[in-house]
Amino acid sequence: MILKLTIWILGFAVYFFFFITFLIFFVKNYPENSVTLAIVSSFNNVLINFGALIFSLILTVFIINFLIKLIQKDAMSIQVKEMSNFQISKLFFKVFIIIIFADITFSLLYFSFSTSNIQNFHNYTNILEYYAKIIPYYIQTFYYAFCLHFAVPMPTTPVIIELDKSAKELAHFQIVEFFHFCINKLIDITMLAYIAGIVIHALGFKKSSHN
Repeated sequence: MILKLTIWILGFAVYFFFFITFLIFFVKNYPENSVTLAIVSSFNNVLINFGALIFSLILTVFIINFLIKLIQKDAMSIQVKEMSNFQISKLFFKVFIIIIFADITFSLLYFSFSTSNIQNFHNYTNILEYYAKIIPYYIQTFYYAFCLHFAVPMPTTPVIIELDKSAKELAHFQIVEFFHFCINKLIDITMLAYIAGIVIHALGFKKSSHN
């Protein structure tokens, strides 16, 4: 799987390289062409959208790979009857973290592509002051992702309102939100199956063997 993914990424990178080379050649040789003017005016948006797509794909592949390993190795090895209350609590905490893991990771993308992040924080030179400002902003960004996941009513803070507005108007935000929505549904279904497998295993049900 990793080899196929690597080959696909390399092939796409080669295609993207030749595509960009062609655009540069076209713009250089036909600077006054209407197509050239349109390309130049939209190039920044294309790069931002492409970056949002690539980072979303990377996170999606990482999370799917993690879920596959979880199903293959972890679910059937858990002996619930032999676990202490503390171990069971750890198991539920682990499940909770996995469920909100996509919200944590994709909120980083929402944060990275948000305009207020760039506009409000670029003047800070002190690293501690910088982090003191961005951490509360990121927490609100995470809560925005959390609200999208669980359909929780969103607060009307300036940050949340701006993020919601960006998701409705900006293509790169819509790309991130699409992947966030899809991976959340995949995680929810996987964790339901994961918990169901643990419960069935704990109750002692076994696969029937054929004589």
